[in-house]
Amino acid sequence: MFFYLYYKYIFVYNKTVMETQQQIQLILNDIHEIFRNAVGQRNRREYMRENNIPFDINYSFSLSADDIINNKIPARVAGCTGIAKVFCKYAATKGMECYVLATANYKDWLAAKAGGNNIINGHQIIAVEKDGKLCAFDPGRKELKWIDGVIEKGRFIEALAGRPKYLIGAITPRDDFVQCNEYRKIRNLYTSGSMDNSEFLIVPL
Repeated sequence: MFFYLYYKYIFVYNKTVMETQQQIQLILNDIHEIFRNAVGQRNRREYMRENNIPFDINYSFSLSADDIINNKIPARVAGCTGIAKVFCKYAATKGMECYVLATANYKDWLAAKAGGNNIINGHQIIAVEKDGKLCAFDPGRKELKWIDGVIEKGRFIEALAGRPKYLIGAITPRDDFVQCNEYRKIRNLYTSGSMDNSEFLIVPL
């Protein structure tokens, strides 16, 4: 009886993991189909010039998932923050819980902390629960590929392929990330883990 229950648990567990991965891939297929049908210049500055949008660092961060979808805004214009918002919108419609990891380029992060650079470049990726822990992937990639690393504030992660020095500043629930609508808020996530606090509270591990 013990072995029967054990193998039944393993079967159900593996089936659940596989279903989660399939669901993620279906969402990736959907959002990348949206971006494949995008309209306009793929370069953000050229897109803004073409559409008579004054250049502002906040532009891409101000875009909601609906803005991106309804206006057929290209992925490179929406940026990783916009792509993460679109993924979260689709995940919500399917009842999938997920988190947005705000990860900062560590070199920029250190420079900003030292007061020599106010701009912190970063990359927003998605995390879901798998195998009893949070596992991350980049929704900007068409195919699901898990990213190695422990998902915890202050940990380093290879958020962009070949670039391991990205610092996890925040792990934000899907429905809360929609409030990230300006650069200041994403920068605060990098430094403090909160959209409303600009202090450097994240301690690299």
